[in-house]
Amino acid sequence: MYPMAAIVIGGLITIQNGINSLLSRQVGSLGSAIVIHLVGLATVSLVLLAPQKRYKTGKHPLYLYLGGVIGVGTIFACNETFYRLGASLAVALALFGQLAGSLIIDTTGFLGRQKCPPKARTLPGLGAILLGIILMMERGKLDLGGFVLGLVSGLLPLFSVILNSQLALEIGIFKSVRANFLTGFATTILVAFASVISGARPSHFSIANSLQILGATNPLIIVGGGVIGVMMVGAINFVYPKLPALHATLLMFAGQALAGLAVDAILSNGASFEKLSGTLMVISGLIINATLERMASRRSRAGIIG
Repeated sequence: MYPMAAIVIGGLITIQNGINSLLSRQVGSLGSAIVIHLVGLATVSLVLLAPQKRYKTGKHPLYLYLGGVIGVGTIFACNETFYRLGASLAVALALFGQLAGSLIIDTTGFLGRQKCPPKARTLPGLGAILLGIILMMERGKLDLGGFVLGLVSGLLPLFSVILNSQLALEIGIFKSVRANFLTGFATTILVAFASVISGARPSHFSIANSLQILGATNPLIIVGGGVIGVMMVGAINFVYPKLPALHATLLMFAGQALAGLAVDAILSNGASFEKLSGTLMVISGLIINATLERMASRRSRAGIIG
């Protein structure tokens, strides 16, 4: 159940990214981030009108509320990486960052998660996955700054997911979602204000201009990213604590990649050889890992029975 849910979450991430990119083209990165967080806040507030499970009140670490702040950093890191390196290489580097981060988290038990260090039987599958990532990389010149930024764009959402899911264990799934969108919205407003003060934004930037642009934008594009974001963050908060970080990361990526291939097919754009072969290699790595895990589990049960 949980592995399949992780794959579905990955598909939602791809759909949300597509909608958000369309909105960003209309109103810019800052404007789209503000709209997405406002819609997300409104959506989760409606959800919270329904009766919720009560959690024990008590103190919990304030750093758990940083998930939304990190999420804003993810938006800008991803946008810059895509601009400097192109889509395929940006995705590949982000996955590599997530893969490395997941291995560290499982090995160290970061933020109180259960330790689940990788075993020797995971190496063949990980090797296939790494090869898939390499295949997805476009040929061409790679600047060091872009390479580092690509890795960061993979690490940031991983830490955001962990913080949000840990906060959900303390205050509940959708209250954690609300905290994520609330802190993310506050951070976006601060970034927008700072950019205007510093002159990074045009002087004619105003709420009136943004509203005028939004008025000509498809309503589904305006609300889609925020609504799907609530569904996605809520589902992640539920599923992520149930799986090792590495497994959850790879399963969600498989969902992202498969959804991306499906979208390309629907839009008749086709998929590049690098993207198709890399995705298939990553999925084969997942299958190898799953098969070896089942074989080890059967041998363990047989040993206990014997």
